[in-house]
Amino acid sequence: MSRTPNVLVISNTGSPISVTRAIRALFLVEQGLAYPVTDTTIGTIKYQGGVFSIPEVIQIKNCGYIKPVVIPWTKKGVLKRDNYTCVYCGDMTRSNLSIDHIIPKSRFAEVSKHKKLNYTLDSWENTVTACKKCNQYKSSKLIEEMGITIKPKPPLSDFTIQWTKIQNRELGSEKAISSIEGNLNGSS
Repeated sequence: MSRTPNVLVISNTGSPISVTRAIRALFLVEQGLAYPVTDTTIGTIKYQGGVFSIPEVIQIKNCGYIKPVVIPWTKKGVLKRDNYTCVYCGDMTRSNLSIDHIIPKSRFAEVSKHKKLNYTLDSWENTVTACKKCNQYKSSKLIEEMGITIKPKPPLSDFTIQWTKIQNRELGSEKAISSIEGNLNGSS
């Protein structure tokens, strides 16, 4: 069987939950746990019940409370978030990259008190990927004092990497998913 595309899964409030395999989307729709949001399809799956047009997006019905799970800040996480690229000059030489504090360590207490910041020194909000040259040039200056701009970071809510999981409902067991996959493999 050829590899099928992935489908975006959103909550009943429209918030993104995850990206799932098309086979799981089929299971959720067939079980009445979700429905396609648009008429736009990205392929089809043949199965015993017929042909399933794979939607780009499915919406979960009554999924219950979705609790955000915040991933703790790490240097490696910052590098990944910024795509291993210096936000100041665009350098992508991995061996030349470091982590820069937007508000430097030496001035964080003073600035955070004055600006009433709601984050810590080592946080997603206060750190970016910088090449060693740019990091040394910036030194203990603030961005505003240097007259430079930061290339936009990936669109993350408050620059925090968030993953969500469904708390109050299991969306089909892996056993049921495996059963459907087995039927698909046998009927293709």
